[in-house]
Amino acid sequence: MSAPRAYEANGEPVEAPQFTRIACDPARSVVVEACAGSGKTWLLVARMLRLLLAGAEPSELLAITFTRKAAQEMRERLLHLLHELALAPEAHVVALLRERGLPDAELPRAMPLARSLYERVLASPQSLSIDTFHSWFARLVQIAPLTSGVPHGYALTEATGELVQEAYSRFMQALNDAEHEEARQSLLRLFELVGDSTARKLLDAFLDKRAEWLASLLAGEDAPLQWLRELCGPDGDVDARLALWEDDALRGRLLNLARVLGQGAKKNQDRAVAIESALTAGASLENFAALLTQFFDDKGKARGNDHRRGKMLAAVEQHYGANGADRFEEEFLDAGAALLDLQRRSFERLVLELNDALFRVGALYLEQYQSVKAEQRAFDFSDLEWHAYRLLADPEHAAYLQSRLDARYKHILLDEFQDTNPLQWSIVRAWLAAYGDDAQKPSVFVVGDPKQSIYRFRRAEPRVFAAARDLLAEQGAAVLRTNQTRRNARHIIGVLNDSLRANPIFSAQTTLASGDGEVWRLPLVSQAEEEAVDEAEAAGFALRDPLTEAREEQEDARRVLEGQAVAQAILQARSARGAAWSDVMLLVKKRKHLAAYESALRAAGIPFISDKRGGLLESLEVADLIALLGFLITPGDNRALAHVLKSPVFGVDDADLVSLAQRREPTWWARLQAEAGELAPPAV
Repeated sequence: MSAPRAYEANGEPVEAPQFTRIACDPARSVVVEACAGSGKTWLLVARMLRLLLAGAEPSELLAITFTRKAAQEMRERLLHLLHELALAPEAHVVALLRERGLPDAELPRAMPLARSLYERVLASPQSLSIDTFHSWFARLVQIAPLTSGVPHGYALTEATGELVQEAYSRFMQALNDAEHEEARQSLLRLFELVGDSTARKLLDAFLDKRAEWLASLLAGEDAPLQWLRELCGPDGDVDARLALWEDDALRGRLLNLARVLGQGAKKNQDRAVAIESALTAGASLENFAALLTQFFDDKGKARGNDHRRGKMLAAVEQHYGANGADRFEEEFLDAGAALLDLQRRSFERLVLELNDALFRVGALYLEQYQSVKAEQRAFDFSDLEWHAYRLLADPEHAAYLQSRLDARYKHILLDEFQDTNPLQWSIVRAWLAAYGDDAQKPSVFVVGDPKQSIYRFRRAEPRVFAAARDLLAEQGAAVLRTNQTRRNARHIIGVLNDSLRANPIFSAQTTLASGDGEVWRLPLVSQAEEEAVDEAEAAGFALRDPLTEAREEQEDARRVLEGQAVAQAILQARSARGAAWSDVMLLVKKRKHLAAYESALRAAGIPFISDKRGGLLESLEVADLIALLGFLITPGDNRALAHVLKSPVFGVDDADLVSLAQRREPTWWARLQAEAGELAPPAV
């Protein structure tokens, strides 16, 4: 197998410097598909720098990413780079600009400009637009406050759980009204098809996709279901299983198999009779089911035919030739597969019926949800997407909005594009499509990795990346691809490549990381080991004094044993190869399992930093400092002062705290001042 290509431009291999030059070229649009650890954010910031060096104003750049944290990181990295360009020695500045693809011929012109960019960006009356999609959508809505349909005074909310619960209660009550009889019958049918629990999940999923639903209704009230009908084709109207009796070729193949089976032993003769009877009895679902049982058992496994011996073998060879046994088996399996395909296609009618019921019920559910939000003057992220899409898709308002956008943004940069949902891309596409072939169309820079799409629960769709890539490529954008990471050692990359080779969207990776690294395969925990741990815990059970003994968290015995195995592997690697503690990162599936691993590492004497309790702000030391700051801001906060006095910052003991508590001054701060003026202990 050939070695994987590290860098590609429009499908052709290129070297890293050329890759960077194309990606950062301000004069062209670019789509970059890059693996984890390949420097996507570095490349995006480098592109922003080159745009500024090419004369773009800071306010003409629109950079959109997926989270506020990522947007803040991008802003900080750009400002740090500009600060470095302003103050670093000239040789270092030249090196930075060359790394970002600036040709040597442009260095004399770019040097003074690079030195001044930091001040220019900070002093710009309109700052850089580095936002999340939703922040940008909010600004779009604000551009056209009267036509957006958003009443004044609405508050944006992320927590919609209580709103959804209230909407569901109202929805169920509304079904008792005569005007909603059709929705009521649809819900009953939905219960019949999938059960009440799954029906509720489907309705909640419908609510999650409300922005897409509302957008689809712009094409007509029945547009979503019409699209599904077209997708299902004739199978949506007629049960595909009945089509067997209209397919002369397939019926002929089945009858031919029956004739051959009829020349075998009694078991095969009975099967031949059953096949012929089902075919000649006429089109019905019962006859199709009877036919299918002659090819597959009740577990879906293909039935055997005993066609390689006795009378059956002679009949097969007479019909199919000297090597007829293999041909007969192949024909039998192919015919069975054709029947299974008809059975699968028969579900298309059920799919249509299910979605028809869901859409009718979901529309009423959505109506109640929107009413609840209106009453509470709440606005959610899906509302932002829907109103932004409606403004750009509506010809009556799009021209005005388009002119406002055109007057400001000349360059669009989209980060982590694999986590974009279809409606978000539709909004950007509607904006770009309005330009047609206009040369003033903004440049577009898209970077992402479909393999890293992790926000499906937020409606992210990795196929959007491919759609955007193909569309922009048709319009002349360069398509770049890199699979070279800086994060993982060679052996780890090797295991990754072997594990994901069958994935159609995965391409083998290479690495720039130094060292070979190691991959450990630890033995699985046996049931006997797990039971031994459980028995030991049961034997050692004893009541504890809750005032002096902390409660031990009960952990799954398997997690405890896994933690011990991991600790021993780390110790062996350190003693045998001198590995540093910081060379190891332990990733677990769920945070709740971390306690078992922490216990094992602690028992083995291995230092670690854990995220179990939610990070630095949850540590006791930081809690002490927060209490101190709280007291300094609000001296009347007696609880914060008591916390600080008891902490190691001051170390006041319990007896002194009791003494303060018994004084008569109105606040603890006044009591502390009064006590300090007397013969108080040193800590006080």
